[in-house]
Amino acid sequence: MKKVNIIAGLLGAGLVISLYANVAQHSTVTNQQQTIQSAQKKEKKSASELASIKRDNRTLKTQVDSAKTTINNSGKSSTEIEFNNVSNDFLKSMFTYDSKSYEQRKDKVKDLLSDKLFEQYFPKNQFFGDSNNVTSKLDKAQVYTKSLQDSTMQGMAVIDYESKSGDNDFKKDTVVYQLTFDTTTNKLTDVQNLGHVMKGNNVQ
Repeated sequence: MKKVNIIAGLLGAGLVISLYANVAQHSTVTNQQQTIQSAQKKEKKSASELASIKRDNRTLKTQVDSAKTTINNSGKSSTEIEFNNVSNDFLKSMFTYDSKSYEQRKDKVKDLLSDKLFEQYFPKNQFFGDSNNVTSKLDKAQVYTKSLQDSTMQGMAVIDYESKSGDNDFKKDTVVYQLTFDTTTNKLTDVQNLGHVMKGNNVQ
């Protein structure tokens, strides 16, 4: 009888230990799940906050660009503003490209140039291919009005840009263009490259 009691006691103790182990294991798994869920919530919150910051930055950039445009156009006539806008669009398209987008410049500037000038840049039945592994990006273009005679406006543009070939580093350069603009069609009719500005010479 005593032996039976001892066996029963051992079985009871084993059952208690087993139950305790199961409870402890369940508690550990639950804690791990809660930790994972908490980390996932924090990750989602961080991603949401980052997306919100990016949206705010884009909005701020748009506001700053709009303010700059307003300041630059202050005191200018509507004709000068149109000349400035068309010139900047043209220069941005022509000086910003890589091997994939080189050919796309043609479509971007078509409505900005007279037929004759467009033909000079992009002759018919001529395939331009890619940029021969050259990448270019426009840093800044400053457009200045020189004169207005009848329906012809002339101005100059000082263009800061960077270009590179293949995996080489970008090299900065500055070039000056003379621009002629038809105020009746709001298109550029002539563009002349006046040459590069040597480093150390500032054109303001």
